[in-house]
Amino acid sequence: MFTSKTIIHFVILLSILGCNKKSSDSSPVTTLVPPPVVLSSNADLSGLSLSAGTLSPAFSASVTSYTVALPFRNSSFTITPTASHASAVVSGSTGSQALSVGSNALTLTVTAQDGTASKVYSVTATRHRQYIYVTNVNIGVGADSVSQFSVNPTSGVLEPLSTPTVTVGGDPFDLAIDPLGKHFYVNNSSSNTMSQLAIDFTTGLMSPLAPATTVQGTEPFNIAFHPGGVFGYSVNGGTAGTPSIAIHTRDPSSGLMNATSTTSGGLKPWFIAVEPLGRYAYMTNFGVNGTTFDTILQFSINQTNGDLTPLATASIATQDRPWYLIIDPQGEYAYAANNGSSSVSMYKITQSDGQLVSLGTIGAGTNPVGLAMDPDGRFLYVGNQGSDNVSAYRIISDGTVSDGTLVSAGTVAAGDGAFGMKVDKTGNFLYVANSNTNTVSMFRIDQTTGALTALTPTATVTVGTGPRFIDGAF
Repeated sequence: MFTSKTIIHFVILLSILGCNKKSSDSSPVTTLVPPPVVLSSNADLSGLSLSAGTLSPAFSASVTSYTVALPFRNSSFTITPTASHASAVVSGSTGSQALSVGSNALTLTVTAQDGTASKVYSVTATRHRQYIYVTNVNIGVGADSVSQFSVNPTSGVLEPLSTPTVTVGGDPFDLAIDPLGKHFYVNNSSSNTMSQLAIDFTTGLMSPLAPATTVQGTEPFNIAFHPGGVFGYSVNGGTAGTPSIAIHTRDPSSGLMNATSTTSGGLKPWFIAVEPLGRYAYMTNFGVNGTTFDTILQFSINQTNGDLTPLATASIATQDRPWYLIIDPQGEYAYAANNGSSSVSMYKITQSDGQLVSLGTIGAGTNPVGLAMDPDGRFLYVGNQGSDNVSAYRIISDGTVSDGTLVSAGTVAAGDGAFGMKVDKTGNFLYVANSNTNTVSMFRIDQTTGALTALTPTATVTVGTGPRFIDGAF
């Protein structure tokens, strides 16, 4: 192929030959004319890859329209196209793309080397909603269930799924969802089992795994996961048996849980929390038969098998009857709701050895039970079962000795018997289970102060009988 440089050299050569030719030389001169440069008209892609999700149908250069379904947690993803011809140019929706909840129309235009031929490829990316689940404890009656909702992305209102509830075991208490939001687990405190279900992220609906349950210890209450999702911890209250913590390995593909060992749960184990790096675990020790233990047990976690080993200082004091326990997203602070003393205990986590250091206590409403925190760790909320309200707090973070302590951001009324709570993934909405009115209260969170305002015009949604705890698949 002749290039522009070749043509220039050729013209120079002709000029030199012409100058050297004598005027008397009448022999003909042959002039070579190079063929025109032909530019490619290939406007195909040879590849189209995504950082998340799967193209449907599978990529083919001749197919120009695709769809991809993504869970809520994918607020963006990256599209990487590859042109068939090296000199073709791809423009449009390439690189990182922000995704709204719902349908997102993305287009890529391939312009061929000749600047004329082009082809448009389209990708319709559907980012699905958040889902919220509520355990319903219909004590002594049966028909125990989990209510299923999607979160309206604009209003925050919970909207029942096409199948509003799914049946689980007897007296479902606490629930947990694996870190990737694929599988759901609930401890059934009267049937001494754990229900295992798969979550369809496109609909939010759950279906039982096979087997649908796994045997637990006596009175299983709380469930927590190691951040990697491979280890799970189930707290067995053991009022009629031996209190313990069952340690499970979890198959990330099938979602099935397998109990591998147990460790002592103290006098009355209640709720366990794992710090975000998965190095330490902490569990409230509530007490039994009128005798309270009022401590938090402290453990290190074996990263190979998930086993728990008590720290050098095995426990730290709380106030009366600690219930729920929560750790901030950065793994710096822990908080325990003290049901008997109507307060919240505050702790700093020593990063070198996991030991908790008390930061004091702050008053809450009457008989606090549930705790919830926004995803950034700025605000803490307490569900007060006795006073039927929610206490809101701002977590101090100003680089002083007060860091990690709580400052009141007000109190708002909830329903009768406020219990478990959950803040949605955006940090904009709080949901509170009202155990005596069979409802969930819904609030908007002020992003500056953390104060709560009931949603309008719909402030509550109906659930099953005796709602206890709430979790979300994001």
